Amino acid sequence: MKEYIYLDMELINSYLAQIDEGLLLKSVVSQSEINTNQEDGGNTTTFENSGQVGIPAVVNGTSKYSKTEVDKFNTVYSKNNTELIESALNDYSLDVLLKRLEENNLLKLEFSELTDGNFIFTSDKFDIFNFDQLKTSVEKENLQNILFLSDEDQHSLDLALVELDKLSKTPQLRVKHKDRISYLKNYISSLDTYSEMGSALQFSKYASILFPDTILLKAGIFMSICNASKFRINIPILTFLSQTKRKISLLGIVIFRRDESLEPDDEPMDADAIISTGPAMFSDIILSNFNLIKTDDYYVRPIAIFFDHS
Repeated sequence: MKEYIYLDMELINSYLAQIDEGLLLKSVVSQSEINTNQEDGGNTTTFENSGQVGIPAVVNGTSKYSKTEVDKFNTVYSKNNTELIESALNDYSLDVLLKRLEENNLLKLEFSELTDGNFIFTSDKFDIFNFDQLKTSVEKENLQNILFLSDEDQHSLDLALVELDKLSKTPQLRVKHKDRISYLKNYISSLDTYSEMGSALQFSKYASILFPDTILLKAGIFMSICNASKFRINIPILTFLSQTKRKISLLGIVIFRRDESLEPDDEPMDADAIISTGPAMFSDIILSNFNLIKTDDYYVRPIAIFFDHS
């Protein structure tokens, strides 16, 4: 049994349809039964009268009258019973796809000679990177709810800020009191509980621009670029899953191998190169600088991510 974390049903159905020359959406079993009984029956009754008619001594004759009544009935009994059973593939589609990929030798379980477009399946420890959530969580207006100063420290900070403002108003004052200004800045920085979050905010702001509506999941050497809308669990559960010791299973398609950094050489790049490769280059640089991606890792388009309970 599988505990699905991420499932791209559109992609699964697309590959199944191509491999099987059509996609089975449901199985229908119909049973029809009809019984017909018909009976014809009845009685035939004839009434007859006869007598003499005419004018005496002028015209004489015989008259006869006959009437027939038929009693007929027809009985029909009909029964029509149809049973309909529908079985949708749904989540079982992934098992079908895995089987089809193995039967057609399309699934790579060894990673020494992977090429772009290969189907890979792996099970490994993992990390999750949600830049939108990180950005929101380290913004100052949100952090101030849990990071705050005591009344005494807040009073000292307010006095230091006022003094720093007075000593920095003119160039002459800044030169005359440069040592005091340096001390005040260090003191204010030591009391600013938010200052340590500044770099995290800068990183997450830019990363959320490069990876909109996206959550990254790194399993071993594979960096999966996941569509946030295709996760089967909510964000809080996904957040705590990053602390589990379980290995996760990943089925995906290799985008490309990162055999070298995408960072440009010392020579300036021309406009055409920036336009065509700029977003990919910036994305790779920011992930590399924070040690989220390494040389010889792979970028992957995920099809399914799950825990296997079998």
